Amino acid sequence: MTIIPKNITVTADTQTKVYGEADPELTYQVNGLVGDDMLAGSLEREAGEDVGEYAILQGTLANSNYKINFTGANLTITAKEITIDPNDPNFHSTIDSKVYDGTTQVVGAELSVVIGGETVNLNWTDGQFNSKDVVSVTDATFTGLTSANSNYVLSADRVTVDAAGKITAKDITVTADAQTKVYGSADPELTYQVDGLIGNDTLAGSLTRAVGEDVGEYAILQGTLANSNY
Repeated sequence: MTIIPKNITVTADTQTKVYGEADPELTYQVNGLVGDDMLAGSLEREAGEDVGEYAILQGTLANSNYKINFTGANLTITAKEITIDPNDPNFHSTIDSKVYDGTTQVVGAELSVVIGGETVNLNWTDGQFNSKDVVSVTDATFTGLTSANSNYVLSADRVTVDAAGKITAKDITVTADAQTKVYGSADPELTYQVDGLIGNDTLAGSLTRAVGEDVGEYAILQGTLANSNY
C-alpha cells in the first residue's frame, strides 16, 4: 500500500512596511492539515528595500506528508514620511547670491536633509526671497517641495529657511546733460540720461552743481540721485 502526500492550500498574507523598517513576519493561511500537523520552514520574499512591491514566495515552507498548492502575495514597501525642520542641524540649505534684477526669484538653491545617515536631496518648484531688493541676509521660502529620493515623502511642500545668500546692487550709468544759462538768470533743470534701470524703477533725489554765479564752467554732480538697488 502506498501513502501519497495530501494536497493542501497555503495562501500568503499581504504585508506592508515603511521604508527603513524591519520586515514584518511573513504569515499565511493554510487549509487541509490533518490533526495537529504543522508546516516547517518559512516564507521568503523577493530581495529589495526600496519603495515598491515584492513577491512573497513559498520559501522553505514544507511538510513531506503534504503537497502544497501555494498562492503568493506581495510585501509593499511604502515611502517614509519626513518633516522638514529648518532648525534641524541635519537640514542643509544653500542659496546663491545674485545681482538685483527686480524679481524675488532665488537664483539657485540646494536643499537636503539627513535621515538615518542617508542624505536626501529635495526638489522645489518655486523659491523666493522675502524681499526682491538689495539685501545681505533674509529668509527664503521654498514651495512645491518633493523628495528626489522616492523612498521618502515630505509631510509638507513648503519650508522657510535662513538665507545665506544676498542680492547685490546692479550697476547702471547716469550721464548728466550739459547745461547753459546767462549770468543773473535762474539755473535750468539739471537733467540726465540713465541706462540700466529695470522695469518701472526710477531714481530718487536730484543732481547738484558746484557753487558759483560768475561767468565760468561749474561741474554738475550726482548730488542726492540714488536708488539703493543700483
